[in-house]
Amino acid sequence: MRHGNSMRIGVVGANGQLGSDICITARVQGYEVIELNHDRVNIADLDSIRTAIQNARPDVIADCLGRDPLLK
Repeated sequence: MRHGNSMRIGVVGANGQLGSDICITARVQGYEVIELNHDRVNIADLDSIRTAIQNARPDVIADCLGRDPLLK
């Protein structure tokens, strides 16, 4: 794991309100941000999740997924 501001942060749900705020804040602080949105990862598919994480190689992952109130 890298230390200091060279840390790579994977943000799942980066297009949402919380995710976009985390991306902006992390970038301002000098961190590298990898946005793991629905166009890069299908959270319903374990293989897709594994592949996205292996390709992005983040040091940490911020899970900012929202819950769709229409899904039950």
